Amino acid sequence: MSRPSEDSHRAPLIGLLVFLLVVAMAAAGVVVTRWQNNETYGFDEATPSVVTTPTVAPLPGGAAAEPEPPASSAQGVVDPATGEWLLPEWSWDVLPVLAPGQEEAWQTMQSPRLAAMAPPSIAGCDMPHTIDDDASYQEAVTRQWECVHEAWTPVFERLGWSTVEPPLRFFTGIGSTSACGYAEAPAFYCPDGGGMAFFGGDDRDLAMYWDLTVNESVHHEYAHHIQNLAGIIDAMEGVDPTDDLDRRLELQATCLSASMTFHNDAVGFDQSRWDDWQYSLHESVLDDEHGSRESLLYWGTRGLYADTVGDCNTWSVDPARVN
Repeated sequence: MSRPSEDSHRAPLIGLLVFLLVVAMAAAGVVVTRWQNNETYGFDEATPSVVTTPTVAPLPGGAAAEPEPPASSAQGVVDPATGEWLLPEWSWDVLPVLAPGQEEAWQTMQSPRLAAMAPPSIAGCDMPHTIDDDASYQEAVTRQWECVHEAWTPVFERLGWSTVEPPLRFFTGIGSTSACGYAEAPAFYCPDGGGMAFFGGDDRDLAMYWDLTVNESVHHEYAHHIQNLAGIIDAMEGVDPTDDLDRRLELQATCLSASMTFHNDAVGFDQSRWDDWQYSLHESVLDDEHGSRESLLYWGTRGLYADTVGDCNTWSVDPARVN
């Protein structure tokens, strides 16, 4: 499926970054549709006349490690010295970096200053739990959002970025208006005015059954806020549209969300969580914007192992890695 025409694409690209929830959306029968200014927009069938691909530098050291994630059935081990559960041993491929001389927008999307930093530890958040009603859902989302923002604030300070906490809005039903237009989604992020995140009825409903729902929806939408502060979303408007730009954005958010989950000490990642995480990646609803099953598995697992934010750099990889 090709990208929208330039006019129909520009507003939604800046506007609505939609989180497609894992696990239960198919069972719930929820179809996520994006809209702008109360008019539907979709993908035309024409092939874009100009398709650009970032030029990448050669991988250091020659041959890369395994390009695929470990098997979903892989087993972690418990460190006998510390009692800590360790992820299944795996040697990940080294991501390329954009070659010198690449146009400025692509360099911005790679965000080299942020990429060099380690993901912050997220401490003191609530234990993952299911919710009972609107009030408990809104409280859980708000507390998780505040906790994640507190963890990232020192990173933003070092980078000289805004540390203002983006406000939250809650809506019932399947959609809501925002400064970016109207969207139908379980949760979404609007980057206008410094950013605002929206969480809706479908996300709440899933949170009644899956204890990681709030964790994952908050982490994913906060990942879009990080991309917004890094200038990635604005930079996307400065390159020729291709059919993988949105996927690069969403798969990076998926990877960053996984990294935040693994570094959230309230989650207590162990073999059970690993199995649950892999199940969610296998059962998530697929669409053109969020990537294929293979891409979701790759980036959704890679994020668990990320030592730096740059380990989630989707902007310099071959298009086949973000299909």
